[in-house]
Amino acid sequence: MQTPMNDPLAGALRSLADDPADRGASPAVEARLIAEVRAIARSRRITHIKSYSYAATLVILVALPVWQLMTREPRVAATEELTTEFFPLRYGHVPISNGHLVRMEVPESAMESFGLPPAAGGATTVMADVLVGEDGVARAVRFVVNPREETQR
Repeated sequence: MQTPMNDPLAGALRSLADDPADRGASPAVEARLIAEVRAIARSRRITHIKSYSYAATLVILVALPVWQLMTREPRVAATEELTTEFFPLRYGHVPISNGHLVRMEVPESAMESFGLPPAAGGATTVMADVLVGEDGVARAVRFVVNPREETQR
């Protein structure tokens, strides 16, 4: 039986423990390891650059249409309408809290019943905005004349 002092393995381990300079990698291994770490760092940098470029492209693709919508001039309806004032109807004196404006076509005689002259161009019907209360009862009416329609007739 060998004693711990005569054991070759124990002696080798003791010599390693005593001399830390011999524990490092050879210069060739160290150079290869540094080159590998730099290659990994470079590939990560390229991946980050790709990610940032994709994100920037996405931001531009979303922001450009939004910017165009925000800077666009609002479109104004091409039709200019002339309207009369509102004429109260039979239940016009009954108060309402919520009303709706309903546009409808009415006979030209409806204008004449309020003392208005007939529509130009000999139309048989005219447009009217009727104010209807929340109870469904009409409260007031105004007549709508579109100058473009008048010139087309």
